[in-house]
Amino acid sequence: MTDNPIWQKYVQWSPARALIELIHNRKEIPDFPGFYAFNEDVGTLKPGSVLYIGETDTTGGLRSRLSPYLTPNPKMVVPKHKGGVLICHYRSEVKSDHEIFLRWAPLEIDKEERREIEAALIQFYTPLFNTRDREAFTSYDVGDQ
Repeated sequence: MTDNPIWQKYVQWSPARALIELIHNRKEIPDFPGFYAFNEDVGTLKPGSVLYIGETDTTGGLRSRLSPYLTPNPKMVVPKHKGGVLICHYRSEVKSDHEIFLRWAPLEIDKEERREIEAALIQFYTPLFNTRDREAFTSYDVGDQ
């Protein structure tokens, strides 16, 4: 098992929540900037077990950014990016909203630093649906992945 790099202590993930819960109660998602992760496990995030990782600093923060992912019928969504398309497909064709979990980590830092941490998270966890940032520069130690 790979130990989490020391810098990850600043990325404090919330407990995992089933998508089905959040679809009907989006107000539980915070409205400040940070990171989010989709996976199929309520336990601790582990390399190779994550579906998708993203970040946001948009107005409305995480709640606004995650809203398009949380439509009751994922077949009716036209996501703006590849990760959203893959999560919606996964929800409609592979796993139910009871089996996919979401967690978030608030972190209010400048956009450039947050993007670098997002790249490090992607390189460390190797999410199934992230393709961008797999090789992006990051000054953070991501271990021997």
